[in-house]
Amino acid sequence: MVVSVEQARQKAEARRQRILAKSAERLDMASNGMASKEVEHSVPLSPVRRRRNQNKKKKTVEKLRLTLHATKLKNVAGLGKGISDPYANVTLVTSGRELKLGQTEVVKNSIHPTWTSSFLFDYNKGEKMSIEVSVVDEVKKGSDIPMGSAAFEIGDFLGSQGSIKGKELKEGGMLHARISKVPSRSAGKLSLRLEGKDLRNVEISKSDPLFELCRTYDGGKSWTPVYRSEYVMNDLNPDWKAASIDVNALCDGDLKREIKLAIFDYERKGENKPLGAFYTTVNDLMQSENSKL
Repeated sequence: MVVSVEQARQKAEARRQRILAKSAERLDMASNGMASKEVEHSVPLSPVRRRRNQNKKKKTVEKLRLTLHATKLKNVAGLGKGISDPYANVTLVTSGRELKLGQTEVVKNSIHPTWTSSFLFDYNKGEKMSIEVSVVDEVKKGSDIPMGSAAFEIGDFLGSQGSIKGKELKEGGMLHARISKVPSRSAGKLSLRLEGKDLRNVEISKSDPLFELCRTYDGGKSWTPVYRSEYVMNDLNPDWKAASIDVNALCDGDLKREIKLAIFDYERKGENKPLGAFYTTVNDLMQSENSKL
């Protein structure tokens, strides 16, 4: 589907007004004694059935998702060679066996990378399992340079605050890993082509815009990019390439959950410059006026 940034922003504002109206209606109902509570009842299990259920739980396999970001990495690019371009290699270790889960994308010119790549794997409850991550600086001419490595025990994440852990790297900086449960059912892919119009210019010539689609794990206190587009060179009216985004990764399959769309000016040296952002939902993106499915 093709979506105009301005139309998506207007759709998001209309949704916000509907939510405010519904909230006011609920408060009015509660004040008139119309609110009700739902009580859940459970039937006690026999000892035999309880043991069977416990055994089943022990054998339960969960599908988990791993995402990574790092802060204050050591710049190993070398004198006069700018800032490092880090990526991460990820390996799953269980029962003495190693399985390479893959490699993240390269984040250019950053010692605070947030990688949009995520890695899915199966976790058998009770089994000792760990994730090993090595961070590397990509070098175009020559050998890539190690920036540090860390290992995370999967069991340490379960029940932890936000399911996120950080490890200090010997070479410098912190590596952060988040592990979250994946919904049992696939929600499919969101096919999206986004267009911008009259974006803000923050360059001497013209901005080089890119966009990110972000999700939240903490009710909107912080946002994590799930997809990052390529930048469009010198264009305030960009027409970005079509994107395909895993809906479970973006909003756990909840099409009404709020997501964030942020636009940046790409910088060859240093952090990208914000050009603006707004909040929307997958439903609103799909219902935008110029959507094409």
